[in-house]
Amino acid sequence: MPPKPQVSPLASGRTYRGIGPAARDADRRARLLAAGLDAFGTRGYPASSIEALCSAAGVSTRNFYDHFANREALLIAVYDEIVTAAQAELASALGAVVAGSPIAVWARAGIEAFTGFMLEDPRRARVNFIEVVGASQAVERHRRAVLGQFAALLRATVEALIASGQLSARSGAVKHVQVAVLIGGVQESITDWVSTAEDERMPLGDVVDALVEIVVLVAN
Repeated sequence: MPPKPQVSPLASGRTYRGIGPAARDADRRARLLAAGLDAFGTRGYPASSIEALCSAAGVSTRNFYDHFANREALLIAVYDEIVTAAQAELASALGAVVAGSPIAVWARAGIEAFTGFMLEDPRRARVNFIEVVGASQAVERHRRAVLGQFAALLRATVEALIASGQLSARSGAVKHVQVAVLIGGVQESITDWVSTAEDERMPLGDVVDALVEIVVLVAN
């Protein structure tokens, strides 16, 4: 009888060097996400093949498909990591503003937190504002749903300011448009800043100041 083939502990799902299968899977997924952020945020989504992503992450293509159905799914996962952290930064900044503060204080807190997080690592901004836009119908639907989450957070802030008497009551349509203007203005401003050559960019502080002024004008 031929000898029984040896099965690698990595393939069998057994613990290997003190690391269990769940931890190995989590590590591979984290490495793929990191590789996706770097590739999509530098070379761009269209120029990033699955083979190149796997090579950068140090995983096999089989391992890739264990975690992601396709390259599009990895793009969405990278995007979700970015926006989840950005939403947390925004919510924390708005939550720290003292009740009754002027509109400009609320606006600056939110805009500085959001832009600061996105531009702390320009790859985040490129993925969030350039690479996911129109990448596919599925990605675009997902992106629109995420924008809806940001809008809900900002509408809640507007409602709180109305309740405190700092803003006059608005119709639902007006509030919807106000929030859309804010989200679109911030997104386009960051996209423009990231897309401009470094030696031609205006100071980021000036961009934030202008956005705050616009928010105050729209709010009033």
